Amino acid sequence: MRRVSEGMRLEKKIGSDVSIGIEYLYTGYDEAGTLIRVGHNTALSARPLVLAGGVDFSRANDDFNLQTVKAVIAYRY
Repeated sequence: MRRVSEGMRLEKKIGSDVSIGIEYLYTGYDEAGTLIRVGHNTALSARPLVLAGGVDFSRANDDFNLQTVKAVIAYRY
């Protein structure tokens, strides 16, 4: 599996001990044919797919990307 991660963080000090900021993270996964196996000890045991012996899931799209933005408040003591 090939994974690419890039990100950045901007932070501004607003007091002697407090700062605010924003973070951005891009993560891209590129892999065809990856399966996720769900069986015993990987999910709640009362789920119908687990009771049937387990199941394999594959992604509908081989190009899976995540983009995350977070607001940050930091206190330094």
